[in-house]
Amino acid sequence: MLYNLIAIHDTTHGGFFNLFHYLTFRSGGACLTAFVISLVFGRPFIAQLKRIQREGQPIRTLGPERHILEKAGTPTMGGMLILIALFVSTLLWLI
Repeated sequence: MLYNLIAIHDTTHGGFFNLFHYLTFRSGGACLTAFVISLVFGRPFIAQLKRIQREGQPIRTLGPERHILEKAGTPTMGGMLILIALFVSTLLWLI
């Protein structure tokens, strides 16, 4: 999306906005944007998951005893934060 917005206004292909024509610059920007999104929305997202899933992750009784102490109350679906951050930054920078 950013590439298309810059391409509309950039007729000279020079200067700072010329960087948006390089895939490596846009990929780096997408990585940094995904990192910032995960930092900004990480705590509220995990807090919301803890509110929704009060019991947390189910723990098997056959597993190690330390899992009962360490993993009790851990919310599941934390990978959704990573997927959302990657999806948003990809839409923003690479398409």
